[in-house]
Amino acid sequence: MEKITITIKTGNDAFTDTNGDHAPGFEIARILRGLAYVLSTNPAERDYPKSLVDYNGNRVGVIVTE
Repeated sequence: MEKITITIKTGNDAFTDTNGDHAPGFEIARILRGLAYVLSTNPAERDYPKSLVDYNGNRVGVIVTE
């Protein structure tokens, strides 16, 4: 593995700041923390490509290795 690419699409409701306390950065950070946890604790989950989902359960991205 020489390169890891993480793509997150931020165009849906999980990334909007509708009530003033959930800015897009919070959801991006939540997704990345979850990914870091899986990669560091569960070797069986290290297969790529891997889908990334928002807190609403929508697929919003992917992690791919080259």
